[in-house]
Formats: sequence, structure tokens, C-alpha cells
Amino acid sequence: MSCHEFSYLNPYTQFAVCKGNQYLLNKRCVALLETLKINGENAVVDYHRGWKHYAESKKNTVKQIALDSSVEGDDWSIHLWLYAGDTMHSAKNTYSNLDIEKVKNLFNTGFKLSSNFHVSYRSSNLLWFDGKLTFEEYIQYWKKHVLTLRQSKREEFIDLFQSFENSGMILPEDQHRIQEKILCKNYDRLNVCPGFVMKYTWTREEASKLDQRNQFLEDLKEKIKIAFEAIGDEIELS
Repeated sequence: MSCHEFSYLNPYTQFAVCKGNQYLLNKRCVALLETLKINGENAVVDYHRGWKHYAESKKNTVKQIALDSSVEGDDWSIHLWLYAGDTMHSAKNTYSNLDIEKVKNLFNTGFKLSSNFHVSYRSSNLLWFDGKLTFEEYIQYWKKHVLTLRQSKREEFIDLFQSFENSGMILPEDQHRIQEKILCKNYDRLNVCPGFVMKYTWTREEASKLDQRNQFLEDLKEKIKIAFEAIGDEIELS
């Protein structure tokens, strides 16, 4: 019997004993999330269909703390995912309080930062855009303009997307997707969601050594706290 055939029978007490099996690695990630205490209470861990397992942060800036694995051949790594300002209300909280220099400094602590600009209708995300701005330009723009965020009515859609093209939030070639996915539909309003992603990755060697020393959970909590501090928020983890 191989661990890949019956992976659900194998332990996942540490990353090293998962033997590179993604099912077990992700089970270990879930177990770590469930070990977190947020504001003195056991973390509520759930699964977002089509995405990942996450712990509810009980914060408005970053609402979900996700941890998962990726496997490439014999190698694997563990990823922390924090999506900040992912709704209009969340964005106002996030950009009003974040420190641009502290956010930029996350690069120096090993985080990968990227924009997550999209538009939504009610609770459904419709389209994502990369645009042409650097990450620093992106957060500077929204730090300056976040208080102008509001729900846009249908008669404003064309001007809205033109303003985004002018500011570099979207590209001219995005207009055909906008036409197909939004303008040709019957949406009566849109929400603008200027989010961004803070992602931290542990290599196989790093995650294994930390977990063998019973230090991975503490390192995870430290990385989460650093990210929240950069956006002007605090999270109590124990």
C-alpha cells in the first residue's frame, strides 16, 4: 500500500512525514490553522469551494487567513495567503490605515505582493485586471483615491472603465472582455474592489525544519502579525 493510494490513512503531524503528498500537506495546513487562537478563541476554519481552506480572521481588512501547499515533482512548498481590501468596505479600512513604506518593506521580509484589482456584482466577482501599474503605484493610487470608492450605476459603467484605463488600472485590450462580460449583461450596478495579495512561501526545507522543531506555528503567527501591522491593523494570535 503506498501513501499516494491511501493518503487518508497516513499521519500529518508534521510536514516531513507527509512525504510530499499534497493531500497530507494540505491536511497539515488545516491542522495548523485549527490550532490558531484568534482574539482568545479557537479559529473557525472553513473551505471556500474552488479556492482553499482558511481561518476567519474576525477583521475587516483581511477577512481570511489561508494556508496551503503546492507540489512540483519531488519538491513542495507551503503558502500563506492574505487578501487585503478585497471588497469596497474592506478597501476603505485597509487603505485608510496602511503605511505604504511598511507594506513595501514586506518584500524585504520574504513576502510576495501583487494587486488583485477586480469588479463585482453583489457577492460575485466578475472580472480581474492586471493593468500596467507597478505594485507601488497601485497602492499609492488607492491610498489617495480610496475615499472616492462607491457603487457605480449602469449609466456610469463606460465612464468608469475609461477612467480606469486612463489611470493604468486596466489596459485598452481589456475593453473587449468588459464589453462581453459586463456591458452586454444586465448588471444594474458594480462594486470596485482594489484589493491586493500578501503571500509568504516556505520552501520544503524551511517548513520541514521549523515543524520538526515545533516552531512552524510560531513563525506562521509572526508572518500574519507582520502583514496586518503593515496595513495598520492588529490581530491577536495565540
